[in-house]
Amino acid sequence: MAPVTRLRVVSWNLQGSQLRDIAGVARVLRDIDADLVCLQEVQRRQYRRLTSAVGNFGVWSFKHWPVRGPAEGMAVIARAPIVRNRTFAISRSEPPWSWRRRIAIAVVIEIDGVFVRAVNTHLGAGVTDEERARQARRIVSIARDLHVLVGDLNVVPGSGVLAEFAPLRDAWSVLHAGLRSPNTNWDPGPRDHPPVQRLDYVLVDPATAVHDVLIPTDWERYAPLSDHLPVVVDLERDFPAAERARPG
Repeated sequence: MAPVTRLRVVSWNLQGSQLRDIAGVARVLRDIDADLVCLQEVQRRQYRRLTSAVGNFGVWSFKHWPVRGPAEGMAVIARAPIVRNRTFAISRSEPPWSWRRRIAIAVVIEIDGVFVRAVNTHLGAGVTDEERARQARRIVSIARDLHVLVGDLNVVPGSGVLAEFAPLRDAWSVLHAGLRSPNTNWDPGPRDHPPVQRLDYVLVDPATAVHDVLIPTDWERYAPLSDHLPVVVDLERDFPAAERARPG
């Protein structure tokens, strides 16, 4: 019988250029106690502090370098070894100083003797859904046979962009079919009210079981940290022998 692998995954856009309480983020991530942490909008120095606080293995990738301030990127932090990683651009020829530049990080982590293939990404803001759909197609054309895709996808539930990731499915919808999920993102301005839209997702392949999805409702705890809430998903999967034998 194939071994069952359990995995807790978190996606969180940290709005790193505005992040003032990295210790508070570290406390939240320690409480979540995830196996795989996927962060968007995070600076390298922030990533290093969080990796030392909550994970043994990690990779940070450059996204863009603003005119002022440190470079912004994305990161994956894992409890288990990252045996392979690749970063690739998904936006169209954006220069390295443009906030419109978009990337994806594909990783393979080895956990409990099996290889889990995951992608962390952040689809375009200030672009059309057609462009976001093109970015999604580029991801699935490069990172094939994914078990998990995580990120700020900049679309609301029901968007046709999500269908571009098929057969991956929204973990919330798998567990709560027909129910509206809590929102995860605030509009710019004071965060003295609940989030107004959901942009953040964990997508899973059909062979992966979803046991729980947590989108915090105590938003007051998170409002001082970022303009996004973390999304936490507990997964379980049986890995056939062929998938245990190769990190592909």
